[in-house]
Amino acid sequence: MSPFYPPELSENHAKDHPHFDGPDEVAQHQAENFRQTIGDELWEWLEKSLASAIAARVADMLMLPHKRWLSISEAMAYAGVSSRETIRKWINKGYIYGFKRSGSWIVDRKSIDDWYESEKMRL
Repeated sequence: MSPFYPPELSENHAKDHPHFDGPDEVAQHQAENFRQTIGDELWEWLEKSLASAIAARVADMLMLPHKRWLSISEAMAYAGVSSRETIRKWINKGYIYGFKRSGSWIVDRKSIDDWYESEKMRL
């Protein structure tokens, strides 16, 4: 099995640099190099910012089942689809309930649940 090296290291210089057993060690090495480059203060700010952004996104996703009215993006995430057009098509065909308010689509989460349940019952 050949060792992994950070992209900045060529295989010709491998003997002069640490050996990496896998991608996790490469990522760890690259993270340490980046941290040294930007400094501890900026690194800590970056960690906190990323953690906050991830926590906010997870909180939003966890709250979706408890919200009655969803934006198109929230409805896409809730229904597990990757296209706004799919949600709009479902609304136009009457599978789910949604309407435009102030130029933005609002989708009834319960109608997604009801439609999924009715489809499950037909199987």
